[in-house]
Amino acid sequence: MHIDFVYVVEINLSEPLNLRPEEISLAKWVASEDIDHLDTYENVKQVCRAISSISKGRKTREIR
Repeated sequence: MHIDFVYVVEINLSEPLNLRPEEISLAKWVASEDIDHLDTYENVKQVCRAISSISKGRKTREIR
């Protein structure tokens, strides 16, 4: 059995970001253009692409 956990967050860059190292020791930030180059399962990449696509669509609508 394999279960994926993908955490996606939007951060407000004008506020300080406080991270607890013990909770994120293996986590990393990934730019949408780097998704295809990740060393992970294809289904994880698919989830990341879908979330990135939704996020880009929302930003496009906000600009208009």
